[in-house]
Amino acid sequence: MSDVKHARMLLDVADLDRQAVTICWDGAKFDDVIFGFHAQQAVEKCFKAWLSAKGVIYPRTHDLRVLYRLLEGQNVSGF
Repeated sequence: MSDVKHARMLLDVADLDRQAVTICWDGAKFDDVIFGFHAQQAVEKCFKAWLSAKGVIYPRTHDLRVLYRLLEGQNVSGF
């Protein structure tokens, strides 16, 4: 799979997590843990998509700090 196709796939899945975050917004119905899990997953997949689109190989991790540092090392606006 090409880097761009992989990035697109990750963004599509990240959008599902974003939709879950929107549904979980009502804290009276959903625990903060569920909201936080989907928020973290959406950000993680977006970071990985960005890295993949740039052709950067990233480690198998859920640690947003690690992924963020990799993005900082790229010539990416905002990092």
